[in-house]
Amino acid sequence: MRGVDFLCLVKKINYGAFYGHHEIQEILFSKKIICIDDYAFYGCSGLKEAVLPESLTTLGRLAFGNCESMEKIYIGASASNIMELSMGGCRSLKNIEINPKNKCFKSIDGIMFTKDGTALVTCPLDRKGKIIIPETVITIKECAFYDCKNIEEVCAGDNLKYIDEAAFYGCENLKRVNFGNSVKKIRAFAFADCSSLKKFNTSENLTAIGNSAFCGCKNLKEILILSNNIEFGHKIFENCSGLIVKGCSGGKAETYAVKHKLHFQNV
Repeated sequence: MRGVDFLCLVKKINYGAFYGHHEIQEILFSKKIICIDDYAFYGCSGLKEAVLPESLTTLGRLAFGNCESMEKIYIGASASNIMELSMGGCRSLKNIEINPKNKCFKSIDGIMFTKDGTALVTCPLDRKGKIIIPETVITIKECAFYDCKNIEEVCAGDNLKYIDEAAFYGCENLKRVNFGNSVKKIRAFAFADCSSLKKFNTSENLTAIGNSAFCGCKNLKEILILSNNIEFGHKIFENCSGLIVKGCSGGKAETYAVKHKLHFQNV
């Protein structure tokens, strides 16, 4: 009787299956795997690279979370469901490579985008300095730059409209942001704990700032809000001591500042 390689039969790696296995340095995946579940390889700190099979369709939340030595990940042609923070905490991650035949995602300079280029999905944590977002991008997705501690400046064009939940959460060295004049929504916790951010100009087309969007931005001293068609969430500027809100006299920015006992300056 010939031997059977059971690995060839595996189609799913379950929740937390290899959680915290620091000794793992290399993974050889079955060519039939379609799902790597949440936390499957969380904390595998010895893993330096992950080459995911072409068959894989689903990569779960924090599937490779805190794999601190991982520098590169390859995503195959079939991947269509990649959860936010699937590579969260991978401090050494420099490059996300994606099969060009993938119909849902693509890689530009190692950063993951949707195939049509309208959304930025994930930036590797080891990126440094200035990030220039392509003109095609309309949305910066949830947690796209989460905990990217080494980026210092982000620039985007006038097509950018949406900054999703926790998009830049914890970018503690982010000093400068230039997003053009089309951003409509800054969602909850979008810039929370960006402790080096000192100044922020919002778009005249802005319609909403979500809950705790700038909480913990302890060095934020000035924010310009010119839109008078805007909804404010809760605790937007919590722990932002000394902040000056700039806007038009009699507008919603002044009303908000007065209500929350913030300094207001007419422009």
